[in-house]
Amino acid sequence: MQTGLLSGIDYAAIIVYLLGMIGLGVWFSRFQKTSEDYFVAGRRMGWFVLSISIWVSLTSANSMLGCPGYAYKHDLQFVPVMWLLIIPIAIVVIYTILPVFHALSLTTAYTYLERRYGLSVRMIGSTLFILLRGGWLATVIYAPSVALSAVVDIPGLTEQQEIWAAVALVGIVATIYTTLGGIEADMWSDVIQFFVFAGGMILIWFYVLRDVGGWSQVWGIASQTGHTYPMTSGKEFWSWVFNPDLKPAVELMFLWLLMGQTLGQLNDMGTDQLTLQRYFSARSIKESIRALWIARISDIPLMALLYITGTGIFVYFSVHAAQYPNLPENTDQMLPYFVAAVLPVGISGLFIAALFAATMSSVDSGINSLSAACITDFYDRLRGTQSTESSRGVFDKFVAAILAAIITGIAWVLVLSLPAVQQLVGAGSAVASVAITVIAAVLALGLYAGVLLPLIRTTLARIAPEHAADAHYLRVSRWATLIWGLLATITALFVGRLGNIYLIATKMMGFWTGPLLGIFLLGLFTRRANATGVLVGAITGAICTTIWAQYLQFTPFLYSFVGLVPTVVVGYLVSLATAPPNPEQIEGMTIYTHFPVDKEQVSGGD
Repeated sequence: MQTGLLSGIDYAAIIVYLLGMIGLGVWFSRFQKTSEDYFVAGRRMGWFVLSISIWVSLTSANSMLGCPGYAYKHDLQFVPVMWLLIIPIAIVVIYTILPVFHALSLTTAYTYLERRYGLSVRMIGSTLFILLRGGWLATVIYAPSVALSAVVDIPGLTEQQEIWAAVALVGIVATIYTTLGGIEADMWSDVIQFFVFAGGMILIWFYVLRDVGGWSQVWGIASQTGHTYPMTSGKEFWSWVFNPDLKPAVELMFLWLLMGQTLGQLNDMGTDQLTLQRYFSARSIKESIRALWIARISDIPLMALLYITGTGIFVYFSVHAAQYPNLPENTDQMLPYFVAAVLPVGISGLFIAALFAATMSSVDSGINSLSAACITDFYDRLRGTQSTESSRGVFDKFVAAILAAIITGIAWVLVLSLPAVQQLVGAGSAVASVAITVIAAVLALGLYAGVLLPLIRTTLARIAPEHAADAHYLRVSRWATLIWGLLATITALFVGRLGNIYLIATKMMGFWTGPLLGIFLLGLFTRRANATGVLVGAITGAICTTIWAQYLQFTPFLYSFVGLVPTVVVGYLVSLATAPPNPEQIEGMTIYTHFPVDKEQVSGGD
């Protein structure tokens, strides 16, 4: 829906804001000398910047636009669900997980997996994260771009082309300033975006309250239409929580949502590289704990504000329906539409720029964490540094298996597209099926072992000697960030063809969350878990999730739960049946045996 609501001054404000973000990246690039500066800000960040950045990174642009959109269309039922989880999960992370990780002075969470289990589990864990966040990145660029395209009118472009323009703008600008400034630029851009966004929310409520007639009038109209349920009164709220007359389907849906949100938030706050990278950037665990507490406590009013703002916008447009006859059909577009249609010229442009920045904040956090995982967990191994002959062998086998799987998949897609092969395999020829798989796998293994691996290592040895300088790692880190940003942007241009974006993102995140979270929980909360156990458990969890998704086709909210339970149960049972881990894999690696942490200072790295 093209509106043409923004003026030239608004567009100027957007351009100045986005150029300012690029300038921020240029500014912070001056202070980076090492990859540790680039990925964890030299471990010198204080609680103030961290707390805001943690909140922004955990609250994606999908939430900033989707929460008001949901409340505009429905009610406030998600508010108490959110309140139930924030503090309990924060307690678990702060008092169990953070002390273990901070004492180890990590850059990526997957270094912990190598120390706890071995290299093979580190490779699996990092790969699962890349799959999880790599798919998420495309959706988190595309969905907000669709919403923001409602108020961006570019002459000569169709609505779909305007969406592509918004995707390109978000992806390219975020990639530029993240490539230049690293995570420190990311976090400071989060701070700026947060205060602009908060100022815009205050202005929205100023106009809603002024033009509708005050808070009591807003709440009264909203409650009459059911938009304040279950928050209309204390009696209604507690009736909603304990009402025994709810239909079983409603109770089950609430339970599914609660389970999915619990595991999702535990993964996001406790084991996801995107968030952990911010914890690792703190100058001490004291700063991390203070930042996390502030971020999570602030989440209670801030997330409620996002939902209630949607209710306020609904009331505003209900009262002024005659003035706004052509409202967007997509309710995720209501917040930017209100800003463009109601707020003053210039201010609306600044707020729309902040919404673009909210999207870019999710993007910059994602690409920086992905590049950190690639450089720290894979690049050094591919160069053959920081590893023994044994660990190099494990890495080579892992990469060979991944390459074999990819080429086998491509072979199936290409070969089975031939009519003759379709007829042969379709007729039930098991021999043909096995032959295609074996031939593709052998070709892939031969290509990797005989050609690619020697070529890559010879090239890297020439351009990056074993004891490469910090400047080399900084340069490679920036290249990795640039590549991930461009890949995410290009993918986002086409992700809309896959169907419902929210559902796709939920499935992508849930599918890999269960096995990955299970691997971490077994390592942190048990002394007996070993590499064999968690790998068998993770494979079992992935198989169970696949069966659930493909054959049962039940709610995607339970993907993470279906993957987690078999990962933990099977992983622990197999660990009991096999050799126990070595003492060095336990000391400092569990919540029972973690190293003492200096409350004031944490330094070092992988």
